[in-house]
Amino acid sequence: MFFRKNFNIKIQSAFVFYFFLIEFLFIIIFLNLITSFSYTQMAIVSIVQLILNLMALKFLVKLDFISIPCMFVLFTFIFHCGEILKYGFDIPGTDYFPLELYASNFEISKAFIFYLLSQVFLFLGIGVSIKPSQNSIYRINQLSMKLPKDSKNTGRILFGIGIIPRLFLDVYQLYISSRGGYMALFTENIPQFVSTLAFFFDAGVIYLLISESDKKKTTTIFWGVLLYKAFTMLSGSRQDKVCFLLIWIYIYYLIKNKLNIKKTLVLIIMSFLGFYFISSIGAGRVNSNIEFGGFLSTINTLSYTIGSSLSEFGSAFNTLVLAVKYTPSNISYGYGLSFVAAIVSCVPLLVARIPLLADKTIFITQLPGSIYHSLGGSFLGELFYNFSWIGPVFCIFIGSILGKSHYGIKNKDNNLSNVACLYSVIGTAMFLYVRGYVTDMGQKIIWLSILLIILKSKEKKRSIFN
Repeated sequence: MFFRKNFNIKIQSAFVFYFFLIEFLFIIIFLNLITSFSYTQMAIVSIVQLILNLMALKFLVKLDFISIPCMFVLFTFIFHCGEILKYGFDIPGTDYFPLELYASNFEISKAFIFYLLSQVFLFLGIGVSIKPSQNSIYRINQLSMKLPKDSKNTGRILFGIGIIPRLFLDVYQLYISSRGGYMALFTENIPQFVSTLAFFFDAGVIYLLISESDKKKTTTIFWGVLLYKAFTMLSGSRQDKVCFLLIWIYIYYLIKNKLNIKKTLVLIIMSFLGFYFISSIGAGRVNSNIEFGGFLSTINTLSYTIGSSLSEFGSAFNTLVLAVKYTPSNISYGYGLSFVAAIVSCVPLLVARIPLLADKTIFITQLPGSIYHSLGGSFLGELFYNFSWIGPVFCIFIGSILGKSHYGIKNKDNNLSNVACLYSVIGTAMFLYVRGYVTDMGQKIIWLSILLIILKSKEKKRSIFN
């Protein structure tokens, strides 16, 4: 039995590698034939690649379509190809960040090539990391032993630490946006450590949701937090809340419960309403005439709403385009210093005092403000800035983290709920990274890890004393 299982794992890995190799070689051959793409060509190629990768993850790696790795692949596609789809298929809607204002077709094509290559290596990283082998189970058990056993108590402590900073941050953002609109939030500098402490609230409720065995309490926690997060989106600040809710809904409907017809219908309705709600907030926050109370009046026809949403969500591609266009001609390569800055950021305000790291946290700030104004981040843009065309190879590590997160969460029933809780929290940070920077999660994950180590140490002392 053991040898048969081991053989199947090797076969799976071989198929994953062969698929990666075929896709990689096909892209190289394709690039030799076409060096400059139209938007329609880019849209079709990106959709074909997405479908093939998701199908391969489903049938070669045995991943559900609704899983953390597959959702990460999908959101990478939406956030980096949204504008391309809009232009390629001529979908009506508002152009929030027109690509032609940022670069030429040649530079846009180069950025698209980087995107394609990154998805190939991302697939490889996910595929080779998901192995239900004895070694994988052993490593999860080892990690479980290093974490606090009482997940519910850990959740209460995290909740207690984060509740006041979270309320302060959310109420403050609602207040500022109600007086000056969404753009007023950019003029307010909230210390990073406040956001990190508020992140403990999010981590705490995830721990409580997973560890709670009472169904009524689980349902109350789920809907209470979901409605709270939806309400606080009215400030116009959505990114961290959407990333959190994706994991939140995934845990509740696919980890804590089993999908049935009723739950599937609820999920579909929630998705539809959520899309319109998020889109209306997006439309409202870029219109200076629309402030806190007028978001819902911005909903138009379905096709126009989809087009506008694709333009806004797909703006992460603009950041990648800027990285390709201006690195290294106008700004030097980061050579991995952005990731060093993420580690150093665990000490508040220290990065800003180190000249070598200060401008590496958000690389596009090295450009004139008129170029990058209002653009968010992109993990692909950050990879190009740091590692040039070697950047896609580092997607293997990102895929590996996603694969381990999936495997850790799925094993929650084997007395490993503390591992599932930790990987769920990491999942929210990874989703945020799609349209962000590594420093966005550096301090959060490091501080959380330190707190978990302290709690485990106290747990050991109690057990020895008892």
